[in-house]
Amino acid sequence: MIIGIDCSSKEGGLATSKNSFYPLEWVEDIPAKLEELNIKSKDIEKILITYGPGSFTSLRVGLVTAQGLAFPRNIPILAYSTFLAMVEGAPPGDIIPLIPARSKVVYAAYYKKTTNDHEEIFKDRIFKVEDFINYLENNPEKTKPVIFGKGAEVNRDSLEKNGFPISSFASNPLACNLFSLYKNKVECVTNPVVPLYLSSSAAIRKRTEAEIEIREMKEEDLKKIIEIEKDVFPNPWPYEFFCPHLLSDTCIKLVAELSGEIVGYLIGCGEDSKFHLTNIAISKNNWRKGFGTKLLSHFLEKLAENPEIHSCHLEHRIKNEGAFELYKSLGFTYEGVKKDYYKKGEDAVVMGIKC
Repeated sequence: MIIGIDCSSKEGGLATSKNSFYPLEWVEDIPAKLEELNIKSKDIEKILITYGPGSFTSLRVGLVTAQGLAFPRNIPILAYSTFLAMVEGAPPGDIIPLIPARSKVVYAAYYKKTTNDHEEIFKDRIFKVEDFINYLENNPEKTKPVIFGKGAEVNRDSLEKNGFPISSFASNPLACNLFSLYKNKVECVTNPVVPLYLSSSAAIRKRTEAEIEIREMKEEDLKKIIEIEKDVFPNPWPYEFFCPHLLSDTCIKLVAELSGEIVGYLIGCGEDSKFHLTNIAISKNNWRKGFGTKLLSHFLEKLAENPEIHSCHLEHRIKNEGAFELYKSLGFTYEGVKKDYYKKGEDAVVMGIKC
């Protein structure tokens, strides 16, 4: 049999078909509910799950719960976007599902849905509510979309005050909608390692609130930057690699300062409508303080300000699991592997994000 798990909010939900749903107060109650229903792990063929965006803790606990059921018997986990599960239960038209992120911040996606298909305008974006309202007021699609979801409900006053009503309609629970996504062969991620985190956890955000300042890179910064570069990387960039980037008008060059001392830097360059993140580093004595998250978040915010940039990609060493987790937590997804990309034949993981 197939089961569906919705773990995108604090309240967990289990479905055993598109019409059978069991709401749960806590996601971690799923194994007990399966036992109550006399469903044994040997009977489960596939596990369908919403893997984000949503509540940081619930996504993590939900995926770990699914992995605990799946791994002993090699049961495949098929992970679907929470937005797609929401869209599955929405009426045709221009639709924007919203999920609450934190106070006055929402996760958003935009689809044009027909009775048989849906066209993605954008997905997996983070908006401050005032920025989302500004987007709606200048909607490039020139339509008035249907806005719905818990993220819309908690911000109803702000949205409706600005002329954007919130829609409510009957829909199956998201865990049940997963069965329709599976039947229709909608894109999914098989056996994900981590959920789809569009923003960092409260703990990480607290660390990133440290008094670091991010500013444009200057030529006089290069001495300290090269010191960090040599300390962090086995094959560091030489001075002459930095100079062309520093002088280029198509590159973003940032440094992070703590109490006036440079603790990190980032360089990314435009390639037509794409952007390539070429170099990012934090000094070793400042690792695991959230500085890399803050620096990379600032970079992505700058990219979002440029309507001509549609995506960004990067490479990192295939054995660098910390880098993978950092980029994944900010919305980058795996795109492939470049063989022998680094010296000594080490492969690189390619990751990308839509801007």
